[in-house]
Amino acid sequence: IYVHDEHGVFLDVNAGATRLYGYTREELIGMTPALVSAPGLNDLPAVGAQSARVFATGRAESFEFWGLRKNGEVFPKACITHKGKYFGRDVLITTARDVTAVKQAEAELRKLARAVEQSPVTVVITNTTGVIEYANPQFTKTSGYTIEEVKGLTPRVLKSGRQPDSVYREMWETIARGREWHGELCNRRKDGSFFWEEVSISPVVDEQGRITHYLAVKEDI
Repeated sequence: IYVHDEHGVFLDVNAGATRLYGYTREELIGMTPALVSAPGLNDLPAVGAQSARVFATGRAESFEFWGLRKNGEVFPKACITHKGKYFGRDVLITTARDVTAVKQAEAELRKLARAVEQSPVTVVITNTTGVIEYANPQFTKTSGYTIEEVKGLTPRVLKSGRQPDSVYREMWETIARGREWHGELCNRRKDGSFFWEEVSISPVVDEQGRITHYLAVKEDI
């Protein structure tokens, strides 16, 4: 927590702020955001304008800020600034939270998403009743259907009719028990042509071990 005037000068900070930056309370008092800003990563004029706006209107605003610790480490934080009182004086009070772990998780998710989007094999995610919620671009290349066309439908849209129902029954019984199913399926493209896929379908479970989705990874053979 930082107490500062409308120009950003710190009037007081709590122990959390000293831990976050590595400075003592006495060192932080009198400093400004510019002195604890990661070089080149923040729009400081915009931060100053925001402080002035909150001070003038009294409406709280949130923003992200890249901080620079005393030891030179750079870190991201999520902030909210609102107007308040400090010993009878109108001030701004900013609360900040280190979001390094969140940023790292977001980066990992982006990396995973790019890998799935660019995968040379088809990836399909359905809910527990088989309704398609996601399909990667390779699905479109293989089947001819876009994700918009099949989202909300089930993989039966690809069913060719060339295999007995017992194949699909065994598949559902296997994955419903929480086990992975492997097999080959003859499917029908949007243009009516047939193609064979080698398929692996795995249950996706939550923290309690309950099945929430099914993940199908398929390769055109």
